[in-house]
Amino acid sequence: MSTIPRATRSIFPFRKIRDSASGPCASSSQGGKEAERIRARGYRAWALPDTSDVKEAALGQGGLNQSKVVNGHSCTAHLVDGYPEIGHEYNIYDQNAPNYMGLNQEEACLKFTDGGHMKYYGGGAQVYANKEEVITAFYALCWISRRFDNMQVLGRVEQVAKRWLDRSGNVIR
Repeated sequence: MSTIPRATRSIFPFRKIRDSASGPCASSSQGGKEAERIRARGYRAWALPDTSDVKEAALGQGGLNQSKVVNGHSCTAHLVDGYPEIGHEYNIYDQNAPNYMGLNQEEACLKFTDGGHMKYYGGGAQVYANKEEVITAFYALCWISRRFDNMQVLGRVEQVAKRWLDRSGNVIR
């Protein structure tokens, strides 16, 4: 049985994945090519807010878990899935809200070897060549404060530590 969610199996470059979290797995490449042995493991990638260095670790280890006071507000560091405006508040729980922004601690991905090259598959995203590309699934790394307003939790962008995508979603070089 596949460990990759049904919605993302068609995006992944292999048709069948078995036991991807524990090591060698058999797969069949698209186009009906001969089956090949690959090693695939679950990983997470995140960036450090003070240096913007991209880190990685096996699932269940590491991750972004930092806090500090910014502009007099208690903040936590988050990778954000929308273009962040400093000083703006975003609904961080209701995905249907017009001002919704997703906050993340890492990008979970599958790290595998394909044709002798190490690659990363960011779930629901795409295949990346390295962990530095994985992090471009996010617009930025921000310091976020929170407040409650009329039964909603709002996240306010106090500071942007690093941007990877511009307002249009293009990678910043």
